[in-house]
Amino acid sequence: MRTLLVILLLVLALAALGLWQRDHIETLLRAQKAEWEHDRAVAAMGAERTEAMVPMSDGVRLATDVYLPQGAGGPLPAILMRLPYGKTRFGEVRKWMRTFLPQGYAVVVQDMRGRYASEGVWAPYPDDATDAAATLDWIAGQGWSDGKVGTIGCPALGETQMMLATQRHPAHRAMIPMGAGGAIGTLD
Repeated sequence: MRTLLVILLLVLALAALGLWQRDHIETLLRAQKAEWEHDRAVAAMGAERTEAMVPMSDGVRLATDVYLPQGAGGPLPAILMRLPYGKTRFGEVRKWMRTFLPQGYAVVVQDMRGRYASEGVWAPYPDDATDAAATLDWIAGQGWSDGKVGTIGCPALGETQMMLATQRHPAHRAMIPMGAGGAIGTLD
């Protein structure tokens, strides 16, 4: 009887653990599927992807992907998107890549501080202006860059542009902040 009780408790514990694991596994599978979809889309565009960890002034490093048009020769202007949604998971990123890569732009996509592959602590948006400016410094210093950067995106992607605009960075030449109203009270 005691053995049966132990087996029953073990089965119940494993069943409870299995329910948690199923949800966890489903989340991981969704994330992996998004990564595969992103990789397929990048390959279909013929883009060349480089991953970097861009250092901020306080030592935190932000996960950044650079996409160059296939066979790009010479310095290119860049389009920067900084987001909290996962740089390879957010469909809007691929939409803008399909728009700008064929026009000869580099596309730079970055996980914001404390999000996904980036280091640091996520908090909207106390470090965003300086993180974005440091990212523009990094882009301007790359061999593939002509030093001119535009920004685009919605909604948090728009808010990050508003934060960056407060820095008046010389490399920031254009911005299209769509749906960028949620963080307006944090602008200096």
